[in-house]
Amino acid sequence: MLNIEIPCITFDQSLWIKAVEIVKSEGLDIVCRLGVFHMLMSFLGSIGAVMSGSGLCEVLECCYGPNAVAQMISGKAVARAMRGHQSIDSALYVQLLKTV
Repeated sequence: MLNIEIPCITFDQSLWIKAVEIVKSEGLDIVCRLGVFHMLMSFLGSIGAVMSGSGLCEVLECCYGPNAVAQMISGKAVARAMRGHQSIDSALYVQLLKTV
């Protein structure tokens, strides 16, 4: 009715999983997107997985406790993780500019 060729619908994580299953099983021409908050949680968790063993946890433990760092690395403590990653980014940027 709206002349939209392929609709794009955004869901929270639990509904997104079910919606993707329905779209696949019915063969619908719909794009299911994960909500922004859950997408950010997933992204932060993937950074934690990729950077494991790189010293990221040790750097974050300079400012946060070990339990908080575990939550940040897994993508659960989003606000705290964003502040921590921004602090690390700023520190690395300062070190890079010192060498230039």
